[in-house]
Amino acid sequence: MGILLLIVTIMIGILFALRLYSFENSEFRKITGHSLYSIWANPHVKNTYKLVQSLKYLQGEHKLLVNVAFNGANKNIDAIVIHESGIYIFSIQSMNGWIYGREQDGQWAQAVHKQDKLNTFENPINEMKRAVLNLKESLTNVKEDLFHSIVLFTDSCSLKKIMTKSNNVSVIKVNELKRFWKKRTDKKLTVEDIQKIHHSLEQFVNIHQPSYKMNMDQATTNH
Repeated sequence: MGILLLIVTIMIGILFALRLYSFENSEFRKITGHSLYSIWANPHVKNTYKLVQSLKYLQGEHKLLVNVAFNGANKNIDAIVIHESGIYIFSIQSMNGWIYGREQDGQWAQAVHKQDKLNTFENPINEMKRAVLNLKESLTNVKEDLFHSIVLFTDSCSLKKIMTKSNNVSVIKVNELKRFWKKRTDKKLTVEDIQKIHHSLEQFVNIHQPSYKMNMDQATTNH
């Protein structure tokens, strides 16, 4: 029994070491500097990690920026993916419960189990629209139809009666990212375009988290 326990312990240690090695060499680690512990302890970091991991389903040239902060903006942009098919701006909502809302509403609602009342929060699409305006001001030569806003909810919530009217707005959950990326097959930007846009926005990566600027060029994936 003791030998079996020792073998199991060794196997668990080996598996953990392999996972740690894989994480330390991952794109997410290189871009953000976050530790593996941060993913376990912080839901927002965890869902940012899942977003970055989902990019393996995105075919074609792309670059990634995380935690982008424009001067005067109330909220940072969680992630920007610059791809051949367009520019995808992400707002990550680390919430649970049932989520209700329409694009035209000022407030959305969250219903949590065993709570008697709804919790309201600002419409995340409106927050995204303000972020996109800041983005467009920095990318004046980029066509407007290339910008796509994505409000990304965690898998621990349930989206109820979410209604959008704009073609360039999506409200999805983390487990829908694979299908979302596989549909991005258009080629509207060249490799040079992607590099120029990335270079223009790199200066806005949050200076309070300098590790986000580390090895940014390694965030490029070629397929």
